[in-house]
Amino acid sequence: WTYTGAALAPGTHVAIVRLMDGDVAIASDSYVMTIEAPAEAVAPEPESEPAETTALTFDAADVDSQEAGDDGVNAVLMLSGMGEPGATVEVFTADGTSLGTTTVGDDGAWTLEADYSGAAGTVDLTATQTVDDAVTHEDVPNMVELEAAAEAVILTFDAADVDSQEAGDNGVNAVLMLSGTGEPGATVEVFTADGTSLGTTTVGDDGAWTLEADYSGAAGTVDLTATQTIDGAVTHEDVPNMVELEAAAEAGNGTVSVAIGTSDDAVALGALPTIELILDASWSMTFPSDSDQEIDRLTADNPDSRIGIARAALLEIIDSSLPEGAPVAVRAFGNIEGNLACRTDLMQPITPLDKEATSSLIASIAPQFNANTAIAAALQGVPADLAGVEGPVSVVLLTDGQETCGGDPAAAIQALRDQGIDVKVDIVGFAIADDALKAEFESWAEIGGGAYYDAADSDSLVDALRSVFGIGYEVVDADGEVVATGRVGLSRVVPAGTYTINILTDPAVSIEGVVIETDADVTVEVK
Repeated sequence: WTYTGAALAPGTHVAIVRLMDGDVAIASDSYVMTIEAPAEAVAPEPESEPAETTALTFDAADVDSQEAGDDGVNAVLMLSGMGEPGATVEVFTADGTSLGTTTVGDDGAWTLEADYSGAAGTVDLTATQTVDDAVTHEDVPNMVELEAAAEAVILTFDAADVDSQEAGDNGVNAVLMLSGTGEPGATVEVFTADGTSLGTTTVGDDGAWTLEADYSGAAGTVDLTATQTIDGAVTHEDVPNMVELEAAAEAGNGTVSVAIGTSDDAVALGALPTIELILDASWSMTFPSDSDQEIDRLTADNPDSRIGIARAALLEIIDSSLPEGAPVAVRAFGNIEGNLACRTDLMQPITPLDKEATSSLIASIAPQFNANTAIAAALQGVPADLAGVEGPVSVVLLTDGQETCGGDPAAAIQALRDQGIDVKVDIVGFAIADDALKAEFESWAEIGGGAYYDAADSDSLVDALRSVFGIGYEVVDADGEVVATGRVGLSRVVPAGTYTINILTDPAVSIEGVVIETDADVTVEVK
């Protein structure tokens, strides 16, 4: 038999079975049952949210070192912050250039030593954090300040003196004492005109350099140039100077000179370039050459004023270095109108040189009270001055100061060159004490295809003007060797013999069979 009853509640139950036969009941033994309660269902624990990534911080951006670079400044930056351990951090400049990547350490800190090359000033930076190739934080900002590197001090080549000299196999052996100023610690090298190095020296802490150099070569005018190098980079080059070397006047030597003459025997020169002189007659030209102090100002007719020294030097050059008939123009500024005027005038149009008339004109040019320095305006007048001129042109600016009329002399020189004129612009700076202004003049002359000449007194001004205006010559022996060089107006000592004198015009003029006897003075005249 079987019995299916109602569901029993959990717990202990006793069951007894009775067999009924009529009124007789027979009971079974008790049967104990234990009903266990079913286990309660356990709700699954909710899945945990993934741990949040540590935020990226960009705490520091410091400069470890910096120096001047081609693009402005080269610097080593020390960058640091906090982030997710193991994450990759990359730092960028504002234009998106990556400065490098690094990994966040187990302590949550990151550092990056980064090389930067670019403009100085405020450099904006941002950092980005990547975890498992996924960017978690980006454009976290910081910035660093980089100072512009100081510009190299301009190189000057102030003196080229002869310490000692004697006759040598190549003409003369000499010890030269060379000096100037430059950037402390820079290397200065001096060269002859053919590129031969006379040696190197280091600029001292006081900004001065000196070089004792051995020279062996032709006597006469020895053109020199100096170059300044800092950390292997040339900052200034072809800064000019010159030294005059004469062979010892000993037995067997004579003297030769080339001079401007007017006699029928004078040798006609080849074509000369057209010359336009621009003379600064601004009010500052009434100072003496060694002062800019108002208490030291002189009158315009004082021979010790800058304008007095300049006039005297120009008259000497006109007399000794330029032949009658050479095409010459004279322009000036500051000599007609004062009171801050910026006027410039063509005082003598291009005309065959009349030495007396041109000298008289130069002597009459005098600064007017408070006249400004109109360099750009004067240069802008040159194209009209040169209208109809053919052949090479030499423009020479003689000035003692900077542009004060708001013009742009560099642009004026470039515009002159852009017109297709065969022109070079040389600049003679007189009594210039400002290195930055010298550098500016040097850059203008470079634009003009010429050179900058620095003069501090009357002697150096004459030398500078002779370098610009003087006609060169060379003395060549029977073997074709150049034994001396010079400029018209200067004499040279050479061994007795027969020579060819080459006058370096275009084309060159050769005067053959010039006999130099012992102790004789021979002058070759040109016109």
